[in-house]
Amino acid sequence: MELSTNELAIFAGVDVHKKSWEVQLMSRHVCLKRFHMTEPSPKKLSDYLQQKYPGKKHFCVYEAGFCGFWIYEELEKLGIQTIIVNPGDVPTTDKEKRTKTDKIDCKKLATGLASGLMSGIHIPPKQQQKDRSLVRQRYQYATDERRMKNRIKAHLNFYGLKIDDIQSTGHWSNRYIEELEKMATEQDDLVLEGYLMKLRIERRMGLTLLRRVRQLSKSERYSHEFSLLNSIPGVGLLTIMVYLTEIGDIQRFKKDDHYISYIGFVPTIQASGNKEYRGGLSKRGNKRLRTALVLSSWMAIRNDNELLSYYEKCKSNGKHSNVAIIKVARKLALIMKAILRDNKPYKRAFSEV
Repeated sequence: MELSTNELAIFAGVDVHKKSWEVQLMSRHVCLKRFHMTEPSPKKLSDYLQQKYPGKKHFCVYEAGFCGFWIYEELEKLGIQTIIVNPGDVPTTDKEKRTKTDKIDCKKLATGLASGLMSGIHIPPKQQQKDRSLVRQRYQYATDERRMKNRIKAHLNFYGLKIDDIQSTGHWSNRYIEELEKMATEQDDLVLEGYLMKLRIERRMGLTLLRRVRQLSKSERYSHEFSLLNSIPGVGLLTIMVYLTEIGDIQRFKKDDHYISYIGFVPTIQASGNKEYRGGLSKRGNKRLRTALVLSSWMAIRNDNELLSYYEKCKSNGKHSNVAIIKVARKLALIMKAILRDNKPYKRAFSEV
């Protein structure tokens, strides 16, 4: 936000809920008014600001959450400069942590916005939001399928049911599921039948979404970058599409530190005086992308000698396997960034990033 020191502006901190908004209005140094919106909408907020404070610049902030980016988009169209802030970045006192109300929350937002203490998160383009939702949906159905398999196994264990001539592995074949369906019919087990019906639905939806993600990777928006990243041994379709849809424009990261921090490959640090403690990975960051890169790293070290050598070097230095693979994943993330930056496919030189 750009604003001269002599220019009067109105700052709105909005605590957003599904059925109501709590709004605090401020000038630079004065709390002006707080009100409750029982039928909230960006248009109503804009009309109120134009009626009460015409001719002034209007700014707004709300926390990232369930409502996504549509409020931001509508407010921007109405001429209200808006940012969405990470809830963890809102300045908060110990007293405010212990006494949390909507009134306090909206006042914190307005105060932080007026004082310039908050910066907004990156807002991806609308098309990227849709593409990202598709890839996330594919992972959601895969998660639902794993949960359904666990429920089936728990049900079988509870009643002592087994199929002796078929071994169930991590991959459930159609033959294995057919045998389970046959068992459910013979045992008149309606619960198992219901579980298997749901499993069939989850598998069909998972395959449908996988095809859609594959089609998306061949689209004009992603085909070139996908072909570049697909040159990395051990990195497959889903990891690449998670990376491209979550990261978006790689040029927005001016420094590698910002890029790595966004993914979440940074440790927690507690330092005081001459003492410093480094803990596990920070909870901040894009957990979907971080998880995808870590899982791909296990495959990458089996298919690329340079990454395998780096993993072995970390292990030789006394690192636990989980720590070593995190380092490989961090290196893999930097390699992917270098590939897109230089517009060149993977080669050995990139492994020295």
